Amino acid sequence: MAINQTIQTACPFCGKKNMASMGQSIVSLRLRWYRTTACTSCGNIEEDDSGFPEPKYREQFLEVGGTWRLVIDPKFKVPFLKVIRNCLGLSLAEAAAIRFPHAFMGTKKEVEWLVLLSAAAGVDAKVEQMK
Repeated sequence: MAINQTIQTACPFCGKKNMASMGQSIVSLRLRWYRTTACTSCGNIEEDDSGFPEPKYREQFLEVGGTWRLVIDPKFKVPFLKVIRNCLGLSLAEAAAIRFPHAFMGTKKEVEWLVLLSAAAGVDAKVEQMK
């Protein structure tokens, strides 16, 4: 299921205020995102990609949808670190800096994606909303 949000934003071309729809989904175990702006001056603008969105868009996802965290039992540390290093391209030093049980914070769909990848590696994981 996709996470869809509507925000007010400026057109990236003319700067006019418009509404944009944006969302994240998981397709074939790949994280996907999109952003569509219906500019009354420039027309429709569609942006999409796989992985994490650009930082400015990711901040919008977090602002509207909140921050979520991935909870991993420390007994699954080694297999989880293999998963997260592989999917996020982390170095050994970056992976070593992860603190358990709250191993990752991001959008709900990002955390759900990591739960799916973790489960495929035999790691029990769950999603929690930050308060």
